Amino acid sequence: MASNVRITGQIIKFSRTPLAPTSSIRTGGIATHYVRPESFTALREVLLYAAEHALSYRAIGALTNTLVSDHGVDEIVIDTRSLDQVRIQGALLIAQSGAAMDQVIET
Repeated sequence: MASNVRITGQIIKFSRTPLAPTSSIRTGGIATHYVRPESFTALREVLLYAAEHALSYRAIGALTNTLVSDHGVDEIVIDTRSLDQVRIQGALLIAQSGAAMDQVIET
């Protein structure tokens, strides 16, 4: 898989990233195709790329209480921590997937 992919004008940058430093229990090998989208548009592009190329993917958050194999992950790993907006819309509280629970509670 290419390390940089352009779909509809958006550049998706994949990297080889060790997951242990981001895990709360410090386990996990290398994610061979790690990406951290900064917006839902970027997330959509990653998912479209995966679908068009029949690639599997896994979405992760803060990796709290999650065991990741020391052998690593050989699929697209989508880190959602940058998708962290929280807002109130009428009677609804809307939280993106990367929002921390403390942030949601304080809203």
